[in-house]
Formats: sequence, structure tokens, C-alpha cells
Amino acid sequence: MKTKRSTGPQPNPATRARAAVLLAAALLASLPFPSARAVLLARTGDPLANVAARPLADGRWETDPAIPGAGLAAYLGSFTVWPIAPSLALGAKHVGGQPGDQVRLADGTTLASLDFRDDPESDLRLWRVAGSFPHVADLYPDADAKGRLALLLGRGTRRGAPVIERVTNHVALPTEHVTVLIVDGRTRGRAVGRYHSFPRPHLTELRVTNTTWTVTEQVTETVRGWQWGEIDGWLRWGLNRIDNSNLTYHAGFFDADGLEQEAFLSTGDSGGALFLQDTDGAWKLAGIHHQVSQFGRALFGHAFFSTNLAARRAWITAASDQLSHPTPPHP
Repeated sequence: MKTKRSTGPQPNPATRARAAVLLAAALLASLPFPSARAVLLARTGDPLANVAARPLADGRWETDPAIPGAGLAAYLGSFTVWPIAPSLALGAKHVGGQPGDQVRLADGTTLASLDFRDDPESDLRLWRVAGSFPHVADLYPDADAKGRLALLLGRGTRRGAPVIERVTNHVALPTEHVTVLIVDGRTRGRAVGRYHSFPRPHLTELRVTNTTWTVTEQVTETVRGWQWGEIDGWLRWGLNRIDNSNLTYHAGFFDADGLEQEAFLSTGDSGGALFLQDTDGAWKLAGIHHQVSQFGRALFGHAFFSTNLAARRAWITAASDQLSHPTPPHP
């Protein structure tokens, strides 16, 4: 039995087309959302790889300053929110939370959340806090980001066990049997149960080959992705490429032959950030992670979805104004 392992072929166009259907907001809204907790990498399962920030025992977060956006993250429970104004931060609606919850900054200080607004057309939630964030993110201006390189930040699971597809084929293998009939000009043969020979000086050797066939099993193993693994809550980074953008989401596929730092999302990445590099060279906040097309496993050919902030800019502006200038209560 022979066993071969590969990282798998690129999904065919039909697979991509089926996954792209999941961009429809109505379909996504009907799916059950798990409690979402670092991005999952294709190249390695090393939990120390691509760490953007990790919690320390004293309540601070050790942040890698070389990773764009990592120093902007604020931590609300098991999830992240992303400051866009001195007292406002964007997160994912479906992960929950309530006024009074504490938002922890990288330096260990906390800000009390005061209020929020939910976007009725997407998974966005805009939080208002008491006090000010030390740094805020610039928003990426273009709603159409198809083909752009995306930096993903999230607190999802480590990479778990590989998901292996095993295909068994029955293969017929030939075996050759060679019989020598003439050696040094003399013939060997069989007649009436005994060998006899007679001269054939013009022939030095004559061989007859018979082939028999043996059927054997051949198993091919192909890695199709990985199970979601252990949750540690660390902030990790990875890359992907935006395959589609619409008025609600940016979406990217997990490709077997993708980028060197090809990444996908898992539970816990909800509320994480998608950054895109603008024409001025700066990495700007373009999406908040929302959903994946396959639960429990990161499989090649499946898609992740991050709310498209540029497409929701009008709501963000209106909600920011409401939270920044709250209506006083009636006497």
C-alpha cells in the first residue's frame, strides 16, 4: 500500500461559485452564530507564529508594533473592538455585550462602556465609552476592494487536527515472467515430460515474456484544511485576498495554494479587524469580522465574511453623531 499526502489542489470554479452565493445578506442573517474567540494559518500550526498581541499577567497586552493595527485593538470580554473616534469603537453585534462592560486597553487601563448603537442592515455595533482611546483607526474609503491584499487580525482558535480526505483506488500492477528458450545456440524446451535440445547456431538467445497482473489498493491522502483548535484569546495576524465585495461584506476564500501567510477565521475572530492598504500607503480599517461559511473547520475553498465599513459609512456617521450627542432625557 502506498500513501501520498499533498496540500490539495485549488478549488474548482464551481466550488467558488457555490461559496460566493453565501455573500447574500439574507442567507447569512439566517445562520446561527457561535460564540466567536486568532486567525488560523495555512502554513503552520505553531501557536507562537504571527502573534500580534498577547495578554500579560498584570492585565497589559504585549503588542508587536510591526503589525499594522495591532496597537489599536481594545478588548471587550473575549472579543475585540476598534476605536474610530476618541470615545467610539466598532465591534460585532452578534457577540453581545451591554453598557457597563469594561473595555481593556493594551496598557492595562480600562474604560467603561456607556452605550451602543446596532446597525439594522449589518452585524456592526458602535460602542461609546467613558474617557478616550489613545489611538484611533482611519477608515478605508473604498467599498469595492476586490483583489486587494487584506490583513486579518483576530482572537480565534489555534489550528487543530488536519482534515484529511482519503481516496482509495484499485490499481493493476504488472509482473513479468521471462522464460529463456535458446541459450548459446541450443534450444531448451519440453516434450513428453523431458527436456531435449538440438543445435540452433544462428540464434544466441531467445526469450519469451509472460505478464501477470496483480490488483492492489492505493490510498491517496489530501489535506483539505484543519479543525478549529484550542482557544487562547491571543491576537494573531494573517493575510488573504478579497475575492468579492458587496454593499454589506468583504469576502475571501481559504486557498490551498494561496499566500505565504494565507489565513482563515474561526470561532473567536468575530469582532476582529480587516485592514487594507490605501493609496497613501497607510493600512486602514476596512472590515469587522462577522462569519465563515463552514463551522468547526477551516477548509480550503470556504469563505470568510467581514462587514464592509465603507459600504456602511453613512450609518457609522449617523450612529456616531447620535452617540456623541445623546438626546437628554425628558423631565
